[in-house]
Amino acid sequence: MIRIFIDSLVSPKENVKHSKLPWWKILIFFMILVLLSLLPSLVSTILNDHIDTSQKNLIRSAFQGKDVPFVIEDGVLKKKEDSTIDALEVSVSNQIYLKISVEEEQWNSKFQINLFMVSDGVYMVSSGRKTKILNYMDFPMLQNIDLSRAKNRNDITFWNHIFSVVDQIIKDHHVLTIIVMNAFYIVYWGFWLTFLSFSFSIFCFLRMGKYLKLTEIWRANIFSLTPFVMGVLFSSFFGFTFCIYLGGLVSAIYSLIAGKQLFVDKVIDRRK
Repeated sequence: MIRIFIDSLVSPKENVKHSKLPWWKILIFFMILVLLSLLPSLVSTILNDHIDTSQKNLIRSAFQGKDVPFVIEDGVLKKKEDSTIDALEVSVSNQIYLKISVEEEQWNSKFQINLFMVSDGVYMVSSGRKTKILNYMDFPMLQNIDLSRAKNRNDITFWNHIFSVVDQIIKDHHVLTIIVMNAFYIVYWGFWLTFLSFSFSIFCFLRMGKYLKLTEIWRANIFSLTPFVMGVLFSSFFGFTFCIYLGGLVSAIYSLIAGKQLFVDKVIDRRK
């Protein structure tokens, strides 16, 4: 596999030879590319067992000015008596969704991490699986806390209590967090790499499909994804954002080269 990986990175014509490998070997190579793509997120989730300053600012901003008419009393989440709001939904980021409600309604997975604050605690839902990650009674700083204070991002005392609880949850469920987040990224990168390879294949097929089958081109273009994956790695680990676009461009060029080579080989075979 190492030889195939090097070839796919520096010698696009070799992708045609590798495309004739059995499907299971091509699938293994594709999974290697997926795993390499999620490597930055895997390292990040393993090393980070707390929320940093930027994440804290993001959370405070998500609640800024929002009416959160709930309190926690005697280990139970309750709605304020004068409130007409039964539930509150907050998109903390493009990855984290939070719903606060005293009723256990239908719990849908909308984001990568879905958190539900209900009467007896906080639950995380991912891929249809529900896991309780917090019991209010276990945290003295949550007793008799007024959640409406969340609308003021400058309420330092309130937010220090919240973030200390969040840090403890992350530490207690670190392994679960790693599994949930990277399971998401496996699906995410699997989809995008499939989409890119198929898009490249469609383009080549429209240009040179007279003698070629779409599946033949697609098999070769799975190997053409290697420069793009390397661009993702360089972008994530070294901050060189342009590497993603450069890698995508190189992969597109490799796709055309492989398609042209397949076309030439087919024409030669027909003339024999």
